[in-house]
Amino acid sequence: MTVMNAPGTETQAWMNATYKAFRDAGWDHSTWTRRRIVHISDSKAHVDAEFTRYRKDGSIIGSYESLYILTQENRRWGIKQRSSFAQ
Repeated sequence: MTVMNAPGTETQAWMNATYKAFRDAGWDHSTWTRRRIVHISDSKAHVDAEFTRYRKDGSIIGSYESLYILTQENRRWGIKQRSSFAQ
């Protein structure tokens, strides 16, 4: 599990390494296959999601089920947690 509490050099380094690994594996882009709100309140939402990773030629690398927990803090919405079967 990776915890990113705030933007900064550590978070940026993790993101750069992650995207490099994706590109090295042939990844070109991703799209949402599904986004469905399953619970919602004024300050929190649970989102059942699936996304698909593609190569440049349009072939599929894989599709991944995920659960996102979004919260509103200081009048801004953001992803608080994500559980995913993505590799």
